Amino acid sequence: MFRQGNTIPADSDLSQIQQNSSLHTTAAGSPALKEGLQTGDRHSDAGHSAAACLAADPHAESTVLSQDTAHKVPRSKNTIPQDRTMDPLQKLGDSVGKIGDLFTAVTSTVERSITGMFGSSNERRVKNIGFVREKNGDSKIVPGSLIDQIGQLEPNYKSLSDDELGQTSVKLRARLDAGETLDDILPDAFAAAREAGSRFLKMRHYDVQLVGGIVLHRGMIAEMTTGEGKTLVATLPTYLNALAGKVHVITVNDYLARRDMEWMAPLYMGLGLTVGAIQSNMHPGERKDVYARDITYGTNNEFGFDYLRDNMKPTREQQAQGPLQFALIDEIDNILIDEARTPLRLFPARHTMTRRSIRKPIRSPGS
Repeated sequence: MFRQGNTIPADSDLSQIQQNSSLHTTAAGSPALKEGLQTGDRHSDAGHSAAACLAADPHAESTVLSQDTAHKVPRSKNTIPQDRTMDPLQKLGDSVGKIGDLFTAVTSTVERSITGMFGSSNERRVKNIGFVREKNGDSKIVPGSLIDQIGQLEPNYKSLSDDELGQTSVKLRARLDAGETLDDILPDAFAAAREAGSRFLKMRHYDVQLVGGIVLHRGMIAEMTTGEGKTLVATLPTYLNALAGKVHVITVNDYLARRDMEWMAPLYMGLGLTVGAIQSNMHPGERKDVYARDITYGTNNEFGFDYLRDNMKPTREQQAQGPLQFALIDEIDNILIDEARTPLRLFPARHTMTRRSIRKPIRSPGS
C-alpha cells in the first residue's frame, strides 16, 4: 500500500481519474494493479489506476478476481446495471395479470347487467315462494302463493281460544297419519306458529320471516343479520318438523341453547309440544329425559359427544339421544366450518391395575 504522504500527481487528468475509478470494483486484484499497489509507482499505468481507486473510494475493499477471469470483466462505464433489466418471464407474468384483471372487470360488468335484467337466482327463489320486493323498497305478496295461503289462514287461528290453539298439534299430526306430507300442512303449521308467537310472545312473524322459515324447512341456508329475528324464524320449521318427529336445534354454546329454549318455550308449549335444553353438566338420566321431548336445544359438542356415547352403549335402552330426524343449525358458518375443524373424540377410562390382577396363577407341580 502507499505510504503516508503519497498523493495523486498534480498533472493527472481528472477525466482519466474518473474513468479509471470505475475499475475499483472490477479490475482490482489484477496482476498489474497489484504490482502498482505494492511498488507505489505513481508514473505507471497501474499506479495511476491504484491512485484513482483510492481517490474514488478510500474505504472500498478490493474484490480479488482470479487471473483467468480478470480479463473477462467488462470495463465499459455504459454497462446497464443488472437490477434495471427485467426478466422476460416477469414481463409475461405482468401481462397475464393485466389480462386477468381486464377479464374480471368485463365479466363483472356482464354479470351485473344480466342480474339487472333477469334478477338473481336468490330473488327468483324468493319470488316463487310468494314474496316480491320492488326496486323502490316496497314488497307485495303473490296471490295463491305459500305466503298468501298462510296469511289467509291467520284469521282462523286468531279466533281460537288458548285451549283450542293447543289442540292444533294433535289435529295436524292426525293429518300426517292420514297420508298428508309436511309440505301439505305447512300453511296451517306456519299460521298456527305465527298466532302462537303473537299471543304468547307478543312477536308476530313478518312475511319476510315466513320466507326464511320456508327456506330452512327445505334444507337451505337463510342468511340473516343480527336483529332480523333468527331465533323467531327458527320456530317455524322447528314446529312443523316436530309434528313428524324429534327436532334438535343446534347452537354454539350452553348459554344460547338455554336462553333460546326458555325464550321460545311459550310458543311451543302453547301449541301442545314439549321442549328442553341439553347442558354440559347434566347426568345421563337427565339427558335421556330432555331428548325424549319434542324439541331439544343444545350445542354441537353436546349432540356430537352424546352420539358417540350412545354408539358405545351395549343396548338401545341405555342410549339417551334417540332417533335423529331433523336438525336446525344456528350460526351455521361457525358450527360447520370453524368448530368442525376440531374432531370429537372419546377415550375409554383407564382402570387401575393392582398387583393381584396381574399376578400369575400358581400351578401345582403336577399340573
